Amino acid sequence: AHRVKKKSMRAPDALKPDAEEKKGGGEYSIERLRELASAQKTLTARPAEHMDHNAPANGRSGAGTREPIAFMPPPPRPGRDDDFGIPDAAAIKAAKAKREAARAALTSAADHTPVPGAEVDVDMDAGEDTAWEDEQLRKAMSAAAAAGAPRAVVKKQPSVDVLAGGRAALESLRNGVARLEVSRQNAKNEVTRADAALASSEATLKNHEERLTAAGERYKYMQEMRDYFRDLCECLREKGPIIDELEEHAQRLHEHRGLASKRESEGNLRDEATEAEAGMEAAQGALMRGASQAEAIAAATAAAEGAIAARFDSLRPNLDEFGRDLNLAERQAAEKRAVVRRSRREEELSMKNLGEEDDVEDAVEVELFYKGLEDATEAASQVMRDAGADFSSIPPIKARSEEWKRRFPRAYKDAYMPESVPQLFAPFARLELLSWSPLYAETRTSPGSAAAPAIDAMRWYSDLFDYGMVDGDDAAADDSDGNLVPTLIEKLVAPVVEHAVNECWNPLSLAQSTRLAGVVKEMTVYLEPTECEAMRRILSSVRARLSEMVDRACDIPGWVPVITAAAPMAESYARRRFGVAVRCLPVIMAWDGVLPQSELRTLACDRVVAGCAAPRLRLLLARPSECLAAIERLVGVLPPDWLTGSAKVVRDVASTLGQAVRSQPEAHSAAAVEADAGAGKAVPVAALANILAALGDNDESAAVANLFGLT
Repeated sequence: AHRVKKKSMRAPDALKPDAEEKKGGGEYSIERLRELASAQKTLTARPAEHMDHNAPANGRSGAGTREPIAFMPPPPRPGRDDDFGIPDAAAIKAAKAKREAARAALTSAADHTPVPGAEVDVDMDAGEDTAWEDEQLRKAMSAAAAAGAPRAVVKKQPSVDVLAGGRAALESLRNGVARLEVSRQNAKNEVTRADAALASSEATLKNHEERLTAAGERYKYMQEMRDYFRDLCECLREKGPIIDELEEHAQRLHEHRGLASKRESEGNLRDEATEAEAGMEAAQGALMRGASQAEAIAAATAAAEGAIAARFDSLRPNLDEFGRDLNLAERQAAEKRAVVRRSRREEELSMKNLGEEDDVEDAVEVELFYKGLEDATEAASQVMRDAGADFSSIPPIKARSEEWKRRFPRAYKDAYMPESVPQLFAPFARLELLSWSPLYAETRTSPGSAAAPAIDAMRWYSDLFDYGMVDGDDAAADDSDGNLVPTLIEKLVAPVVEHAVNECWNPLSLAQSTRLAGVVKEMTVYLEPTECEAMRRILSSVRARLSEMVDRACDIPGWVPVITAAAPMAESYARRRFGVAVRCLPVIMAWDGVLPQSELRTLACDRVVAGCAAPRLRLLLARPSECLAAIERLVGVLPPDWLTGSAKVVRDVASTLGQAVRSQPEAHSAAAVEADAGAGKAVPVAALANILAALGDNDESAAVANLFGLT
């Protein structure tokens, strides 16, 4: 509501009574009226009807003064209700009551809208009652003065200003109603917003309460996880030195067996080379002296048997730190190997694939290896026996870790668990790898040609393959847990394989090479050689060892068959060296899919076939049947598409052999082959035609077939 300052109703030319007169307002008497009349400067005359007729006549005294005329209030006009008269005390009291009621009604109004042109002059000050009474007197005197003269009755017409003011007032009221409606709508909107804010605050409070509860649970769970993994790390820290010792023991076992195998293989080749060279010199000397074939054979055999002893007789004692003669030990080992060779010499004469089989390892060394490996495996099974069930195997640790990741993935990541889990599971994988070998059979009874146990068949691999796949979903691309198995293979399996390649692998062993190549090929599924340094080192070592094998093992002596026929040990040695060269070919091809095929073809075709085997094949043309057998051995090992380029020399030798056979058809007939009885002079023409066709020389194959009626 608007509080409006009300204008005073006092006449502008009236004198303001003092404070005492204000306090005595409401007293009416002749004396008071006279005082009011004398104070009214604007009134120069009084109406006749207000004069007191009983007073003396108006005149001037001799002193020139005029006596005041007594004033009489006018009597009320008959029949007139609107006549202005002097209100009595009851009227004034009623007017005051009415005014107070109006003031109370105005004060209690809820809203006030000002109406232009209709300003209400209300004085809210209770101290101006006297002024109102003075105004009533002035109006009464003004009306009495005006009543003295006749007034013309004029009919009032509605003023244009009044109509305009009414319309303006109506418009103002309408605007006020509109503003009230807007105000009401705003208030309603404010209430709606307040309700929404209250609901939002309640939801926020509930959310904070839930978060507080979750934070409490998370804190409690984190404390449990901290205690669990702290105890686990302490347990693994205590077991670490034991596992390290067992790994070193397993490595020494592999190194010792590899060294023994290498020493045995190289010793046999060296002893055979010594015997063969001594026999060749003796046979050649005997033939040059004109001795017979039998005499040359006897001289060559005697020289070969005494060559080993003669070699060690020229050596001085070589003492170690314990005073043992190493040369004497080597001599005893050589004599032992010589006895073994003599025992199987008769058997080797009838072997067509001499040298292609792996060298036989020392049975004592093999037994010691498996005995030590079994002891290491047994010790590994006891390492975690004193640990609790929650710490002694992979499954409970995996369950705790995956539960943590599923419930609080952010805290799991903030605790660097993806970077730590390989170290938590590594000890268990290391214990299982103690009994795993990439080179040797798993047990004594396992066949030597059996493949190494696959990595994905190990227990730790099966337990950890799906680690990090929460609720069965695959790990995200940026989730480090998805690389747990490749990381373990790189950090645990790769060092074992690298040690085997550098320290234990005998490249001449086809069984070891096949097993090792299979392991490395499986590792390339998880480790990219272009990105993994460990794989690059392994492949580099494999290349170096294969190249070294070709240089040292594929050296075939170029002895003339006429002389080797008088030196049986030399002939056997040459055949064995050719067989070793043929054995190198499947060793090289075992790495197909691991090493680039271009590198493997260079080793096999250029260096082994063209560089080492081809000269031997040309020498064997003097023995056509033996030459054909050697060609068949090469063709049976190499893929047909590898027998091109530098390996085409094999086809050339076969074509030359076919031409030689066609030049002497009688010497290679079926009857001649039966009569040859293994002397190597007659060639089975059907086998020759097949080999020529396999090598791509179809014309020569057809010519041989047509000549001998094989079509």
